[in-house]
Amino acid sequence: MITRVLSGISRYSGFWSGIYCRLRLLTCPFGRISEFVPARGRILDLGCGAGVFSFLLSVSLPSRQIIAMDCRAKRLRFSARVAEENGFGALSFVQGDILSFPYPGPADCILLVDVLYQLPFEQKTAVIRKCYETLANDGVLLVKETDAGPGWKALFCYLQEMMLARLIKLNRGRVEPLACAAWMKLLAEEGFSAVMRRIDKGYPYPHVLFVCRKTERG
Repeated sequence: MITRVLSGISRYSGFWSGIYCRLRLLTCPFGRISEFVPARGRILDLGCGAGVFSFLLSVSLPSRQIIAMDCRAKRLRFSARVAEENGFGALSFVQGDILSFPYPGPADCILLVDVLYQLPFEQKTAVIRKCYETLANDGVLLVKETDAGPGWKALFCYLQEMMLARLIKLNRGRVEPLACAAWMKLLAEEGFSAVMRRIDKGYPYPHVLFVCRKTERG
């Protein structure tokens, strides 16, 4: 099924988008992240890109209601066509900027996978705050980011982002990562109890995952 999805994305979105989606499957530990995604309920995939992770989650458990959001209307239009052609009835795509567009809630799980590192600190904070307001009381927020180290992995990640931005225009062309301690502080200040997990073993990227639960705000 995923092979058909990737072929459809390549057919509609173009060669480079198809290559990028295949590379994402190889270089991002989606399987490790999916271990923390609820088996049912409403899942929001914010900044979803072409929706690779959303497709994977739909394949593994079709009972999930997955809403994938991104700011690029053309990309989402193509992904929605692929979803319709392959019978992904519980997967929908919504065009909107995650900074300004209202999130459909309440959500049982919110995903931010390699999204916030491209935003300035104030905007990171604004998105986390919106997630708190949208998430159900017993829901989970999953924030996948890249750590500042080890150095060679961080450099590898930075060079890739610059290549994607300048050569094939697949991201915002901005990299503003936070150290893990700063992430933990931000999440706590916005009302989350977070556990950090390193998920980069076997990958050339310093992947870290923050598994976040709501607490009472002070």
